[in-house]
Amino acid sequence: MLDVIVRCHWATTNLPQDAKIDPLIWQEAQKLALSITASIPYFLAENVQVFLNQSLASDVASKTMIPGPSVGGLLSMHTLYMVSKMSVVDPALKVYLNDCLAWIGRNMGIGQATILSEVN
Repeated sequence: MLDVIVRCHWATTNLPQDAKIDPLIWQEAQKLALSITASIPYFLAENVQVFLNQSLASDVASKTMIPGPSVGGLLSMHTLYMVSKMSVVDPALKVYLNDCLAWIGRNMGIGQATILSEVN
């Protein structure tokens, strides 16, 4: 939906698609993409509270997420893929989302997520 908004903005302002978009639209797109990203542990982790506590720990080795039910990966992988392909999403966030897709494929056994993580 965010890409549709940006395309409508380009069409109504007669700007080329490589032109910078309105900062307010950019900020809103980033906010929505980050909100989707914030939901990832809730879909994928067996115990979100344990994962959040581990992520606050200073020990890097303890920061592993124990996979929850595979249905979380199935429900989230297409959304993560679509967000990672949007033109208005920060490139660093795109890399993170692709890493999440690869993690779903590797740890939840969903091969389609692995394939989606490798699509350019």
